[in-house]
Amino acid sequence: MPCTPSSTPEPRHSPAPSIEDNVSAATTSQRDVSDHVEVAPRSRSPAPEESDLRRVPNLESLSDKQEMKYIGKLVGPVKITSSEEDERIRANSNIRPDEVFRTFHEESKTASVYMADGNQPKHRQAEGFKIDPKYAFQPLWLPDLRRDLTLNRVDRHLNWPMVEDPSSYVSTFNAEYWATKRARFHANESAKIAHRSSIAAITTKSLAAATVQAIYKTTWMRHTRRGKGNPILKEEIYKTYLPVKIPVWIRQTAVPSDGSAVTLKQLKASGTELWVSITELRRSDLRLVSKKTDLFASIMEKGHDYEWLCLGGILKTHVTRVTPFDGFKLHSEVGSSIVWSKKSPTHYIYDRKIQQWRLDSRLYALAVFRDWKAAAARLKARKAKAELKAKEEEEAQKKQEAEQRIAGQHAAIKPSKPKTGSLWKIANKTTRKTIGKPSRGKRKLNDAEDSGEEKCIRAPKVVRTEAEIWDLLIATAQKDVKPIEELRRKRAGSAHL
Repeated sequence: MPCTPSSTPEPRHSPAPSIEDNVSAATTSQRDVSDHVEVAPRSRSPAPEESDLRRVPNLESLSDKQEMKYIGKLVGPVKITSSEEDERIRANSNIRPDEVFRTFHEESKTASVYMADGNQPKHRQAEGFKIDPKYAFQPLWLPDLRRDLTLNRVDRHLNWPMVEDPSSYVSTFNAEYWATKRARFHANESAKIAHRSSIAAITTKSLAAATVQAIYKTTWMRHTRRGKGNPILKEEIYKTYLPVKIPVWIRQTAVPSDGSAVTLKQLKASGTELWVSITELRRSDLRLVSKKTDLFASIMEKGHDYEWLCLGGILKTHVTRVTPFDGFKLHSEVGSSIVWSKKSPTHYIYDRKIQQWRLDSRLYALAVFRDWKAAAARLKARKAKAELKAKEEEEAQKKQEAEQRIAGQHAAIKPSKPKTGSLWKIANKTTRKTIGKPSRGKRKLNDAEDSGEEKCIRAPKVVRTEAEIWDLLIATAQKDVKPIEELRRKRAGSAHL
């Protein structure tokens, strides 16, 4: 039976340095992390050689029952500065929005005064938790800056399905668009269905840029599963120390008037929260803590650039408005209409006086009827508009066809200039008519009697007067759709002569 870590004898090498020694040594050099290594006792194997103390354990050598864990903590003196050059540059940048937005619902793991008591989160590790009345949102675990401002705690917060070790952060977004998108995701796509969602706007105008300066301690732990019924064997492999500067945001009420650094005790006494941006964390010294761990990579993948985290509770005084989301639409405008949950099987309506969802079957039925009536009116108006549009299109098409027909008629009656004397030739043309033309059989019989000449009568040449010629021209022009007025005018002129 292996010994527990508490009963392990002292290693054969020299004793590990104290935290103060490591802090003083770490502040002298930030580049060489391997110079600040503290070796913890190992329970199942002898102390490693000196060369092994400076090498990160090979994760590929772990068995299927083993897992490497990394625990971070801020050690040594911690100070929060707000008047240095880095803070002034960040304060003048546009990275901080004027408002952040918190999406919450009945399944949220963060307590809220805008949810009924029956919908407050419960956790075995936080039994007896009750939200403080001064907070609008409060995490289940009390915040601890030394413990929570680390990679593993931020990664724990971003891991939503995780149940152990409740988070001390509250998630928000830098735009209402992302908060609405998250509410729609919880209503329609998420495995955990949310029927009663709301979005709270939180002002950030009183936030001041600050920097947490401390020593970051990383403890490498190897967890070995020893079978059902046996506890997990936890072994400390080694520890590393690194001085870090972590960008944060604090309320201006917590900043001293003389611009001096803020201690943890002063920050706690001010009663204000501390904010961090995922974008700034990705650019901070946390990425230098350990390149072998996967915690920073996890933050890079799971976190969003538009996400802001609040360490601790959010005061009611900083919440500017709360807007309900019915499952399809965000109701930003306050009116006489009743907002009801379109995704919930129960009769929930939103009460703007208490800023909560509550059960009310009577108002629910009234809201459903009003929405149905409004939808029917919209459908009727849409149908009438479509019919009017179709009628207008039909009339326009008929008008276009009529115009095309008239244009074709004008093109057909366009007079062509006749050749000189053509009408006179037509009027004086002699006609020839064959009378009694025999068939071929009769023609043969006629050949025996006569010489076979066909008896044809030629129409006599008709001599017409000028007036008759003009009348004939006018009649011919009427048949051929010719310009008649001109001919009549010419006839009148010739008669006058």
